[in-house]
Amino acid sequence: MTVRMVASSAFSKVMIKFHQLFRMYPDKERVVQVRGNYIPMDPTKWPERPMANVKVGLGYNNSQQHIATLTALLALQKEAIPLGMANPEKLWNTVDLLIEASNLGNTETFFVPPDKIPPKQPDPMQIAAMENLKADSAKKQAEAQAEMAEMQIEMAEARISAETAKNALAELMAQVENIGADTELKQAQKIKALADARNTSSGE
Repeated sequence: MTVRMVASSAFSKVMIKFHQLFRMYPDKERVVQVRGNYIPMDPTKWPERPMANVKVGLGYNNSQQHIATLTALLALQKEAIPLGMANPEKLWNTVDLLIEASNLGNTETFFVPPDKIPPKQPDPMQIAAMENLKADSAKKQAEAQAEMAEMQIEMAEARISAETAKNALAELMAQVENIGADTELKQAQKIKALADARNTSSGE
């Protein structure tokens, strides 16, 4: 407790002063390692800080309690993923804190960051099922098109048959009319011949 009080009062002021001097008089550009990644650091671009928080290392019991809390949190996050309340990035943050609290070093030694996880390969069984489904769909579509074409052919044949029958009936009617006209003509000629014959007899 005493150490924390000293850290939050005296040492905090020292860190603020150190921060100011480091911003004003950087000796060279630095590269620092942050959680396994090397990042260039330019102190001249740091914003001015009116206060500083100093963290004091946890004791053994507190450290174990912190690890237990993170472990329980990780389990809750796994259950929350199906509900959309957690994602791989959230789990990575918890794992990162857990590895740090356990003093195990770089988190990437044990886990792969979410942005480096390769895309999930599709299941071969699902691919085969999709291909079979596509094949069945194409087969049914082809059968439906064949049935439609057959119906169109039948309709065309029926239409041709109807037109043929209509033409044949018209031709037959014309023949009947021609026959009737010929009969009437012959009868008229016969009547005329009889009349001519009578006239000839009367003249004699």
